[in-house]
Amino acid sequence: MARLPNDAECFSLLERHGVPSNVVRHSERVAGAAMFLAHRINARKPSVDEELLRAAALLHDIGKLCEKNGKLVPRKDHEACGAKIILAEGWPAVASVAEAHNVSAEEWGKLDTLERKILFYCDKRVEHDAVVSLAERIKGTKERYAKFEGVPEKIEKFRPLAEALERELCGLAKCKPSELESVNKERLTTRGE
Repeated sequence: MARLPNDAECFSLLERHGVPSNVVRHSERVAGAAMFLAHRINARKPSVDEELLRAAALLHDIGKLCEKNGKLVPRKDHEACGAKIILAEGWPAVASVAEAHNVSAEEWGKLDTLERKILFYCDKRVEHDAVVSLAERIKGTKERYAKFEGVPEKIEKFRPLAEALERELCGLAKCKPSELESVNKERLTTRGE
């Protein structure tokens, strides 16, 4: 397998691509939550590539924003854009995991590895830079995107799938979903603006 990026390389790439500190903080918290689950799962049965998962978690939103008319605006295809950036660095395995972090209910089959499942789930548990319940995160996302036609319905469509994934992963990790919130005590390296 190709060499994977360390934290310093991930943060450097995020900086080179102008990713705002609030997005980096979100990614750091997602990585912390992902490592919490990965450590617990691996303690029972080593099956999660923690180095791959951490790099993918740190870089999963690298394509979130693009510059238009001198302003940063959200991209609709940020998963694919981010994967291209990561691929260009020579990290195809990281790109593959990161790209699957925001699949729709129709694309659920793309969550075919533990690394992809954990990243998807942890991203759905982190609101800004704090781990919250899955219900809180879904509610917040629906409110934020309420003005976009069809988006709240799409979010609601994957709710039962996300809840089943939560049961699966927490079952493997032998933890309650609320235990993931202990990650909020960890200090983030990126300062907020």
